[in-house]
Amino acid sequence: MAYENGYQAESYLGDLFDQYKNDRLIFVKAQQLFTSYLSRPDWPHCLDDLDSSFTELLGINLWSLILFYERGYEQDELIKWPESLPKEFKSEFSSFCRAIIPICNQYAVARTQPLKLSNISQSLDGKGERIIRFVRMDGRYLDIQVEPHDIDEIINTLNNLGG
Repeated sequence: MAYENGYQAESYLGDLFDQYKNDRLIFVKAQQLFTSYLSRPDWPHCLDDLDSSFTELLGINLWSLILFYERGYEQDELIKWPESLPKEFKSEFSSFCRAIIPICNQYAVARTQPLKLSNISQSLDGKGERIIRFVRMDGRYLDIQVEPHDIDEIINTLNNLGG
C-alpha cells in the first residue's frame, strides 16, 4: 500500500479529529446532512455542494474521507491514530463510511449517465392495480399502471431489444 502522507491518521483526516472532539454527534449530523442532499431533486448533481457542506461540518472533504476508508487505511495496523481520540471514533467513522460510500460511488454513473436504469420495481395501488416503477440513475422515475397483457408486451419488447 502506498502511504503518500505517511502513517499518521491525522495526515489523512485533517481536522476531523478536532471536529469530533468538539461534537461527538458529528457523524449523526453528517448523516442527516447527507440524507437531506439525497432528497434534493437535483441529486446527484448537487454533490459538489454536499462536499462543501461536509468540509465545513467535518473539517475534511468527502473524497478524502472516502479515499482513506476505501484504501483500507482505517484497518491498517501501520496507521497511527491520535492517542487522545475517543474510543468510539473508529466505529462511528467506519459505520458512517459504510453508509455513504456506496451511494457516493454510484453518483459517478448517475451524474454522467443519468438516463441509465437504476431499478425496476412493482407494487399495487390502493385499488389493487399493478404498478411498475422504472427508476433512472438520477432518482427520477416513471410509474405505469399495467394489466397482464401489458406486462407480456413489455417482456416481448425487452426480449426483442436483447437481440
